[in-house]
Amino acid sequence: MQGGTEGTGKRSLADAAYEAVRGAILRCELPPGQQVTEAQLEHRFGCGRAAVRAALTRLCQERLVQAIPRHGYAIAPITFKDVHDLFGLRLIIEPAAARLAAERCDRALADELEELNRACTHTRDSNDVAALRNANRAFHAAVARAARNERLAELVCVVLEELDRVLYLPHLANVWERIDATYAEHERIIGALAARDAETAAQAAYEHILPNKQFIIEALTSSPGLRSVNLAGI
Repeated sequence: MQGGTEGTGKRSLADAAYEAVRGAILRCELPPGQQVTEAQLEHRFGCGRAAVRAALTRLCQERLVQAIPRHGYAIAPITFKDVHDLFGLRLIIEPAAARLAAERCDRALADELEELNRACTHTRDSNDVAALRNANRAFHAAVARAARNERLAELVCVVLEELDRVLYLPHLANVWERIDATYAEHERIIGALAARDAETAAQAAYEHILPNKQFIIEALTSSPGLRSVNLAGI
C-alpha cells in the first residue's frame, strides 16, 4: 500500500509541475524563444527536479518546449504556420461540433450557453482581458461538449488552449474590436442551436472564427515589434 501512495504522490507532483509550466507558456509568462533549465524552473515553480523533468518531457511531446542538447530547453517559437494551422483546424472542427450540438440542443443547453455568453460581454466594469478570454473559451468548450463526442470536444479544448499562447502575445493585449463583437456572434450560434438548425449553427460558428483569424494575422503582421517575441515566418 505504501508503494502505491508514493507512486500517486510522484505523479501528482509531476502533474502539478506540468500544469504550472504549461500555464506559464500558454500565458506567455515564459515567452517564445526563451531558454530555460530544469534548475530555473524548479526554483521558479517550487517543484522538485524530477517533477520538472517529467513535465518538460510532456511539453516536448506537445511541441511547446524544445530540448537543446547540453543547454537545457527553449520555449517553442510561435510561427505564422502555427497560427494558420490552429485556426484552420478550428474552422473544421468547431462548425462540425456546432452541427452535432444543434441536433441535441435543449432548453437547458441554450440557457447554459446564454449564461456563459453573458460572461463574454465587455462592459465598462469588465476590462479584464484574461477573464473575457477564459469566458470565451468556456463558451466554445460547452458547445463542443454538447456534440457528445468526447474526442471532438477534447480536440476543440486543446486547440483553444494552444491559441491562448498567441492571444497573450503583447501585440494582442487589447483586441477590443473582436472582443466587442463576440457576444452578438455567440448569440447567433445560440439561436441556431436553440432552433436545432444544424447548418445555420455550423455557418455561424465558421463566421465567428474566420474574422478572428483575419484580425489576429493582420495584428501580428502589422506590429512593428514583431521580432521581439520571436514570431517566426511560415
